[in-house]
Amino acid sequence: IAKTNDGICGYAIGEVSKGHANLFWLYVTTALRGKKIGDRLLQQFCQHCSNQGERTLALSTYDHDEYYKKHNFHTINEEQLHGLPIKFMQRELGV
Repeated sequence: IAKTNDGICGYAIGEVSKGHANLFWLYVTTALRGKKIGDRLLQQFCQHCSNQGERTLALSTYDHDEYYKKHNFHTINEEQLHGLPIKFMQRELGV
């Protein structure tokens, strides 16, 4: 969770369970985007997964694949979900 004096401004929600690490949500309030808060949250979640012994982290995204590519994720599958293209991505941890 990322906080300012005004309260929560961002968060990363995921799961590390039974040999799988998944990022479900990465969010930063609109007013604070572009200030590297999301980068830090993602880095902290990757470190948490790595500390739990995970070697890869997976996620899915409709429209932020370019952001995740900058953080060493690559597309492993593409599908249509609810009529929209979705990309399934993953990265090696410790990279």
